[in-house]
Amino acid sequence: MSSIDRITLAELVSEELSRLSHEDVMGIYRDVLAGLSFCLSRMLSCRELIELLRSLVKSLPQIRLSKVVSGALPEQVDEDSVIDLRFLTEMSRGLYIFYLTLLFGFVDHELRIPVRFEEDVILGERRYRAFSSRLVKISEAIALQLSGAKIKMLIPTVLAKYVDSLLQARQ
Repeated sequence: MSSIDRITLAELVSEELSRLSHEDVMGIYRDVLAGLSFCLSRMLSCRELIELLRSLVKSLPQIRLSKVVSGALPEQVDEDSVIDLRFLTEMSRGLYIFYLTLLFGFVDHELRIPVRFEEDVILGERRYRAFSSRLVKISEAIALQLSGAKIKMLIPTVLAKYVDSLLQARQ
């Protein structure tokens, strides 16, 4: 059984996030390389293989992210056995913050939230100075926060402690 088959099957039959190690990724690499080499060496069309890979690329992240969001993690998880766990966890946290700010009404009609910049930040063509406050699209604010930029989303003080406790509980 190829690495791709094994990983796909493991993800589909288990309710928990399956392990995905560096060795698994290298196995996928070898499988894809072998498949493409076979097609191309015989002057065949690789269309079916490419369509299969596209389908996998479309569905596998959705399944894995949904398992992380729902907390369906294996009992003993480390970043060596699940190499995308940190990334998926950050994505899950970003989604949680997005909906938390949206449903608590912290965004304006253009989906912007007040942000205080603790350091100079350049976002696209815009430059934000340290210690300034601006309205920033919530998706950009979350991306900045997840990337490690020193910003603070300004929310009503009354709810700040409650929101912080919700975020701490999610970690």
